[in-house]
Amino acid sequence: MADPTFPYGYARPPDGGPQGMGTMLTWAEMLTKTTVNRLHPEVLRRFGALIHAGYAVGVPLGVGTGWRVQPNPPPAGFAKPGNSWHESTPVSPTTPTALAIDTVPNISWDWMAANCGAYGLRHFRFVNNEPWHVQPSEIPTGRKFATTLPPLTVWELPSEVPPPVVVPPPVVTPPPTGGTYTLELQKNDVTPEKRQQLRGNGDVYLIQQIAQGHFRQLGHPDYDCGTPDGDYGDRSQKAVRRMQADGGLTQDAWVGKQTWNYLLNKSGG
Repeated sequence: MADPTFPYGYARPPDGGPQGMGTMLTWAEMLTKTTVNRLHPEVLRRFGALIHAGYAVGVPLGVGTGWRVQPNPPPAGFAKPGNSWHESTPVSPTTPTALAIDTVPNISWDWMAANCGAYGLRHFRFVNNEPWHVQPSEIPTGRKFATTLPPLTVWELPSEVPPPVVVPPPVVTPPPTGGTYTLELQKNDVTPEKRQQLRGNGDVYLIQQIAQGHFRQLGHPDYDCGTPDGDYGDRSQKAVRRMQADGGLTQDAWVGKQTWNYLLNKSGG
C-alpha cells in the first residue's frame, strides 16, 4: 500500500479545490524540502505525529512553509529579521533550528486547533490573524530579541489518535498499518521481521537527517548513514553510537529518552 501523503505549499488542485491541496507529498518527501528540513527536529517529530493523526481520521494537514529567512527590510506585515520563529536561532541560512510552521489547508484548521495541544504545539488562531501558524507550546509566543534557542524536551506524544472535532469530506485513502511514532528504537537482537516493521518509522527518518547533518558539518565517516530511507540498519545504528559517544552516553544504538534529548538539542545548537 502506498505511503500516506500530506499537503505541501499553497497551490490549488487542478479542479480549483482548497488552497494548499495542489501538491501532496509523503512524509519522507516532505523532509527533503529546505523549508521543512531546516526546522528543529523536535518540531518535526511533533508535527509529523500530528499530521499522521489527522490523516488517520481523514483530515488533510500539511506544511505551507516552515523555515525561512526574512528579507531586510521585510514585506509589510512581516517581522523584522531575527524576530520570527520561522528563522533559525540564531539567524542562519543553514542551521536546522526554526520553530514555526504555517499549515495548510484552511479546511483543516478547526481540527488542528482542537488537537495540536496534545502534540506539544500552540496554534495562533487568534494572534495576529494567523490561524495557520503552529509552534512548540513551551516557547514564547514572540521571538523579539531572542538570539538563543529555547530548550526543548522530548514531548510525550499521544498513544492513540485523538477524536476528530471537524471531519471534512475525505480526500485521502485509508492509511496503511504501521509507521507509528515512538520514543524508543531498539535494534539489539532484531530479526528481519522486526527490522521490516521499523522501516518507514518517522523517527528513523529524523535520526538519519540529524546524522547526515553532523556528517556534513563534521565530516566524520561514522555519521554517514546514507540517504535517509527510514531503515534503521547497520549504518544508522553506527551513526547513533557515534552521537551517543559524543554525548557521553551508553553506545548501544538504543534511542531512548536520554539519547533523544541529546540528539534533538545537540542538533539545534
